[in-house]
Amino acid sequence: MALGTLARLYQVQRDALGQYKAFSRLNGLRPADRNIANNFAYFGALTDQGSQERIRRLAEENFSHEPGSLAYRATYAFVLVWSGQASRAMALLEPVAHDWRKSPAVAFAYGATLANLDASPRQRRCLIRWIREA
Repeated sequence: MALGTLARLYQVQRDALGQYKAFSRLNGLRPADRNIANNFAYFGALTDQGSQERIRRLAEENFSHEPGSLAYRATYAFVLVWSGQASRAMALLEPVAHDWRKSPAVAFAYGATLANLDASPRQRRCLIRWIREA
């Protein structure tokens, strides 16, 4: 419970490295909790911390276990971008890209993916529209 409270405090303070550290510890204590693993993988990629292979594996396992979860899909896509696989991330996100308004995670992962691809003019227009509307 204390680590969860600490993670929330880091969230309020917008301290990504603190969140990574808290979720790393929580993941060690509760490795079967997919939501904790998802946050651990996301903050590991965001802060460029931890084992790239472990983080990729956690994100992939979460998505494989629950492919309908926009959060797990977005995290896996972001991890793929982080590991230099933007084209794989785009393939993962294209089926749900229209859901960006429902999921800030999808919007962020899609934007990160577009920024790491040779985006088409249509994709660039979508990204510019999303940024303006945010």
